Amino acid sequence: MKNKKETEKTKQDEIVYIDDNRTVADMNVEGMPWYVKGGYDKKKSPDKLSFKERFALVFGAYRAYLPVVAVIGGAFLLVFLLFRVMWG
Repeated sequence: MKNKKETEKTKQDEIVYIDDNRTVADMNVEGMPWYVKGGYDKKKSPDKLSFKERFALVFGAYRAYLPVVAVIGGAFLLVFLLFRVMWG
């Protein structure tokens, strides 16, 4: 069992990592499908979406997930009704 001094020392020696946006290994390798000649522009900020674009994005995601959720929900409902009829 550790004594109090050892536990305090390990808390003090904890390493804190700070992201400084440096690249250790550049993955922009010629011949790969994602290769960009001249490299990427790291200073470029992402475009802001308007309300209509954001709404279309969210609505499209819901339209994509809705059939899957409906099938799973329908399967649960079918099993529930089947059990209710069998043991009702």
